[in-house]
Amino acid sequence: MNLRKVYTYCLYVTLAFGLLLIAGCTNASDIEPVSPTGIMDLHKEGRQMPEFNLPSVLYENSTISNESFKDKVVLISFFTSWCRSCLEEIPLLKKLQSRFGDQDFTLIAMSVDRENKVSLKNLIVKQKINYPVLLADEMVKKDFGGVAILP
Repeated sequence: MNLRKVYTYCLYVTLAFGLLLIAGCTNASDIEPVSPTGIMDLHKEGRQMPEFNLPSVLYENSTISNESFKDKVVLISFFTSWCRSCLEEIPLLKKLQSRFGDQDFTLIAMSVDRENKVSLKNLIVKQKINYPVLLADEMVKKDFGGVAILP
């Protein structure tokens, strides 16, 4: 499978996750979306990922930046440990990473519940998550289109 097909497949998966918004979790109390819908226009070819340098949930004192994923197709999944729909996505996301991880593709999970690091670590280990899980900050949520609704 070539990189363009992986990119298209990831776009379709992202759109499918968007449909879960109807039954998903929300926590939009103090976050204002940048766009009217809170969803970025992702179909433009060559769109650059916003810059970030975020702490890893699993590894203490370790940060991961957007530069680590240069020249890769990247699927970002924002989630919280208390969101049922977010947790239900994990098996599919693990399959995506397993299937395409060796083809210049990676999945990055960004947790928006920064205060619950111990539970997040336990979740990663228990679910055997095979992709990086980072702690998103307010700037990253804004830069990625004003993340206000999950999953």
